Amino acid sequence: MSVVDVKPFVDKAEEKPMTKAEKKDAPIHVELNSTDKGGLKKLEGISASLSDQVVKLRDQLGGFINKDQLLEVDGFNKSLLESISKNIEIDLLKVKKINLNSCSSFTLAKHPYLTLDNANAIVNHRETKGNYGSVADIKRAGLVSEEVYLKIMPYLTAP
Repeated sequence: MSVVDVKPFVDKAEEKPMTKAEKKDAPIHVELNSTDKGGLKKLEGISASLSDQVVKLRDQLGGFINKDQLLEVDGFNKSLLESISKNIEIDLLKVKKINLNSCSSFTLAKHPYLTLDNANAIVNHRETKGNYGSVADIKRAGLVSEEVYLKIMPYLTAP
């Protein structure tokens, strides 16, 4: 006869559903790269208009890399960012990347950190010199400034 390991049972009666007041006071956590406008509006200080603008920028960027990018939204200020910072998270795996070796100038130029001139230079360089070995190649070739490179780099890939 074998001995059975008996683990203590949790008394389900002790688990009470949250009241409306408790739900209201529960901390809100919003993942910026997947939430919708409604999720953003749950954050203190985020209006319907501001949530629209946040989602619009997120979609243009391909996702947020860091919380400070919210400051690029018209009407978003440091004070608001500081007040909601503990309630927002960013999943970098949700960021959409653009493949430098297969994208068009049109696709690149839609990104807010690149101009049409940047996009055309990147694609023309690829067409004349061959595929990029790494994203850093666009900086080494002088196709974008250091400032633009630092902003755009997380959104690009060159496998």
